[in-house]
Amino acid sequence: MRGLRILAPGSVSTLGSNDGILQAPEAPKEPVKTREMASDGYHRALAAHRQAAPPSPADLAITEAVER
Repeated sequence: MRGLRILAPGSVSTLGSNDGILQAPEAPKEPVKTREMASDGYHRALAAHRQAAPPSPADLAITEAVER
């Protein structure tokens, strides 16, 4: 940006009553899907994954401190 051009008052038309106003989106008509509403197969697969995958430590120093 190299400079500003200051306009005189009243040189720009104002917006109408509804011009430029954003309308909020409509709320979803169906309930939001959550993990609790998932199928039994999803819950079985999630449980199997949690048993098979060891939790990854965020920091090795924290893991060592916990083990001590």
